[in-house]
Amino acid sequence: MATLRISKKAKASVTKKLPTKKTPTKKTAKKRRPSLASTGTPKQRADRVIASIHHKLDDMHSTAWDVGRALIELREPAIWKLYQQSTFKEFLNEEVMPYTSALRFISFAESYSKKIALELGIERGVQLARLARVKKLGAPEGLWKRNAVLAKKPKRRAKELSAAELERLVRAALLQKAKKQAKLQATTREKKAVDDLEAWWTSASDWDADFELDLKKRKVRIELDLDELLE
Repeated sequence: MATLRISKKAKASVTKKLPTKKTPTKKTAKKRRPSLASTGTPKQRADRVIASIHHKLDDMHSTAWDVGRALIELREPAIWKLYQQSTFKEFLNEEVMPYTSALRFISFAESYSKKIALELGIERGVQLARLARVKKLGAPEGLWKRNAVLAKKPKRRAKELSAAELERLVRAALLQKAKKQAKLQATTREKKAVDDLEAWWTSASDWDADFELDLKKRKVRIELDLDELLE
């Protein structure tokens, strides 16, 4: 019977091609999160994220959602404190972009998945999120997905409304809310107390919040986005 023999040289070449346990497969490499890149000091990695934000703002093919997600990466105190800033607000104003603009991008990215964000656009998306918060309608993405009725006279659904129309609904909701408390007028001292509380919150906290003075129950309500709190 003939015997098949393999030379030592051939064995060595075959052995070299066999992957070892330590060699990461392509599937493993895909699962790695590219957040803040993977090399350099924390400051260098943060610098790269800031540069990517500026690039996205200049790139026609980038979306507001992408900018928002990048800003969320920078919200960790361990990151923005590398820039010797005392608050996230100061860090944004000094290193990235105006704070109010950044909040719009962050709110947009936190409120919707990328697919829905592309359908909405930032202007309509931000106003829908505001309306959902003011009227306590639930998750804005849910309102969009089920095409909820947002105006009754005449009857209009979420996908039929423009950004300007949604903004008018927000203003109407805020006006109606104010009228309910019109009979109760806050004193100068009470207003100052709430203003002082809001000023302290802005300087000491990285979370955006809405403050509401309920004179009827003698309470100040602080409304926070739960997803932002969990971040």
